[in-house]
Amino acid sequence: MSWSNQDFEVFDNKTQSKVMRIETKVKNQFQMRFALELTLLPSQEKLGVMVNGRTVWCGFAQSYKIMKNDTDIYQFKVDPRGLLVDRWYIKKSGNLTHSYTWKRHFTGLAGVVERDDKRRVAYLEAKTWWGSETWANVAHDTRPHATEYTIITNGDIPLTVLVALYTSAAVRLDSCGW
Repeated sequence: MSWSNQDFEVFDNKTQSKVMRIETKVKNQFQMRFALELTLLPSQEKLGVMVNGRTVWCGFAQSYKIMKNDTDIYQFKVDPRGLLVDRWYIKKSGNLTHSYTWKRHFTGLAGVVERDDKRRVAYLEAKTWWGSETWANVAHDTRPHATEYTIITNGDIPLTVLVALYTSAAVRLDSCGW
């Protein structure tokens, strides 16, 4: 995922069928303004991801909202924590009965998502095209098809929320570099 206004597709690992398409639109690269739109397949239902201030502010906490028909249905926020592991918080809202925390790897996009009772509910994984998870977490690569991202989940959190979270983190990592 990068500032190239490229579209991304999400596949079900078992069936290899497309389940979602993501459009990343950069409004202004120098001001780091962006927009994300998730299209659910086959229904074509569209969800938007809005960041407060519409701008990525590197090094500062920010809130994101997943919007459906101009109504915010889910919220998450990032706490970048400097040289420490980022924390991404998914707020208890909509049909979520818990709040969640993703501890993103400092330089990559891997990490565990835990429920507020510390139960692990998802793992976000990044691997290079040759299969190295370690290298993918050391050096974030923005070239198309250089990294494969996988979301492993027990279904506690809707896939749309995890995809929006992961995509927002990738855009943030592309723009901030950490």
